[in-house]
Amino acid sequence: MAVLPHLICTTHRIASVLLMIALTMTTSFASATVVHGSDTLLGNTYDTWQEPSDTTWRFACQTPCAIPLPTLQAAAAGFQAAKQQLLNLSDIDTVPELQPVDIFFELDSRFRGSDGI
Repeated sequence: MAVLPHLICTTHRIASVLLMIALTMTTSFASATVVHGSDTLLGNTYDTWQEPSDTTWRFACQTPCAIPLPTLQAAAAGFQAAKQQLLNLSDIDTVPELQPVDIFFELDSRFRGSDGI
């Protein structure tokens, strides 16, 4: 199914833009609590981090992930604020069947051609 990788990469690009917005907002917010997990996507293993209070999204980083936990916590806090602002403006959230939305934190073997964070 050729549509799935295209959809995943398109979602990755959108999520990357939202993540850049979130990272610029992290200076004024406290760090978030994130729970570590792992998952496999298209044969690659990823570390995942998710806020227990919001299971609609999670950060993903190909294993081994070199991003420090405080950076992930700050990004999660910023993303939560950015997401809430978008929800307030649009009143539209992701479709429950597509949750959690994976936000890829950096380039990896699957998304080499995209701009990373």
